[in-house]
Amino acid sequence: MRLKALLLLTGGGVVLRALLGLWPGLALVSDPMLVLAVLAALPGRMDRALGAAVLAGILQDAWLGRWYGEFAFIYLVVVFFLSLFAGWVDLVRPLSTILALAAATVASWGLQLGLSAAFDHPVADLPGAGVWLGAMAVNVVLGLLARPVVRRLKGYES
Repeated sequence: MRLKALLLLTGGGVVLRALLGLWPGLALVSDPMLVLAVLAALPGRMDRALGAAVLAGILQDAWLGRWYGEFAFIYLVVVFFLSLFAGWVDLVRPLSTILALAAATVASWGLQLGLSAAFDHPVADLPGAGVWLGAMAVNVVLGLLARPVVRRLKGYES
């Protein structure tokens, strides 16, 4: 993703994160910074995707993280595997983008739970399937809304 597109989407993601915080239920299931990192990984350019994941993760850690580096690590893992997969499959197409965003949301939540269990942080009751599906749906919608902005800014060009 080009730097201009990355910075514009990062600013938009921070503003969106603040606005979504006004509705606690929606703030729970939305993750604009994950969407930003996933969109950066779709073309399969590993260096740019990992840079976007670090930037998005640091911002998310500053906003919500229980310990610093939690979301940066999660986003790096998710984006690394998406970038590898993008080398084999065109993830920039709409259906592929939807599947990548949905899979990244589930992977992110799973990694959060795994890290909490590994480091003996208390895990509250696990959210039900409806919450997981809601999170996938919200992040997919955010990604599909951001996708034309990335294209308009020529963010997927080298």
